[in-house]
Amino acid sequence: MADADAGKAKYNYVVVEFPEEENEDGNVPMDIISERWLFKDKGQNMCYWPPYKSDLLKTKAVMSHQDFDKTKAGSCVVNVKYNSTEYSKAKSKMARLLQEQQDVSQTEEEVSVNVGRKKTIRTFPDFETNEMSSDDEGLVPAPPKLPQKKQVTSAVPTTPKTSVQDRDMAASTSNNACTCKCCIENKVMMRHLLQKFEKLSSDVKAVLNNPHRNYVAEDTQIEQMTFTTADNEQDLQHLENMLSENEYLLKACGTLRMLGGKDITETTRRVLAKMVSTTLAMKCNWAGRHEKIAFSKYKNILKLILATVRKNPHSREATQIEVENIVKSWLRTAGDRDGGRSKRGKAE
Repeated sequence: MADADAGKAKYNYVVVEFPEEENEDGNVPMDIISERWLFKDKGQNMCYWPPYKSDLLKTKAVMSHQDFDKTKAGSCVVNVKYNSTEYSKAKSKMARLLQEQQDVSQTEEEVSVNVGRKKTIRTFPDFETNEMSSDDEGLVPAPPKLPQKKQVTSAVPTTPKTSVQDRDMAASTSNNACTCKCCIENKVMMRHLLQKFEKLSSDVKAVLNNPHRNYVAEDTQIEQMTFTTADNEQDLQHLENMLSENEYLLKACGTLRMLGGKDITETTRRVLAKMVSTTLAMKCNWAGRHEKIAFSKYKNILKLILATVRKNPHSREATQIEVENIVKSWLRTAGDRDGGRSKRGKAE
C-alpha cells in the first residue's frame, strides 16, 4: 500500500501518441500511460507497454503506476502530448486532442474534394456555342435577342367612344351569351332552387325564434276532452281499458299536457293529481305490497303519464325510469296531502 502511494505521488499520467501506427485517414492513435514507463533510446522517446490482454488490467496498471517485468513487455515509439498528476485531467485532455485531430482531418478532406472539383462554365443562350464552319467564318454573329417592352396603354382614351361604338360592344356581348335550350333550362331550374332555399331558410329561422310553436299547433289539432279523476280501483281499471284505444290516448294526452310544469317532477305530479284522487293514492303503492293496489300493472296509464310529461317543452328529455321514480314517491307520500300530515300531528 505504501509503495502504491509512493508511486502515485512520484509519477505523472502522460498522454502520448503512437506515430508509427498512423491510420490511412491521417489520424494517430493516442493513449494514457504512466510516466514510469517512459524511456529514451538513441534520443527517441519510447515507452514500455504492459503485457496484459485485458483493457481493464491495462487501465488498473496505468492508474496505479504499476511496475512490471520489462523483458515481457513491448516497446513503442511515442510523442508526449500532455502530462498531469490527475488521471481525470489527462483523460479529458486526450479527448480534446482526438477531437481536434478529427476536425483537422475532415477539413483537409473537404479541401481535397474542392480542389478536384471541375469548374462549371456558364453558357449564355443568346449566343450560339457550336463551332462555325469554314463558310461562316467571315459572317458577323447574330446579335442577342432583346426583351420586348410591354405596351403601356393610357387610362384616358385619346378619342371618346361614340354611341355607335357602345352599341356595337353591347351587341357583341349579347352574342357571346349561350342561347341553347339546355342552358336556358338550367337557368330556370337554378332560379327555382334558389327560391326554395330562401323559403326553407325563412322557415328554419322562424322555428329557431319560436321553439314552442309546434306544440301550440298540435294542441289546436287534437280534440280536448273532459277528464274525470279516478276515486277507486274500478275507475282506475276503466281508465286503463279506455287508454288501450289509440284515439282516446291521444285525446287524454292532449288534455293533460295543458297542465304544464316547470320540470319533470312538477309535471308528473300535476298529471297524477289530475288522474288519481288522494283517497285512491293512499290505497296504492308501486309493487302492491301490504294488500294495496299495484300501480305498476296499469301499463296504459303509465304510458299516458310518460307521453304527457314528454310533451312539455321543459321536460321533453324525461326518461321512463325518472318518471317511474316520481310516481313511486308520489304514492308513498299520499297520506301527507290534503291536510293528512296536520291531522296526524293532532292525533299524536
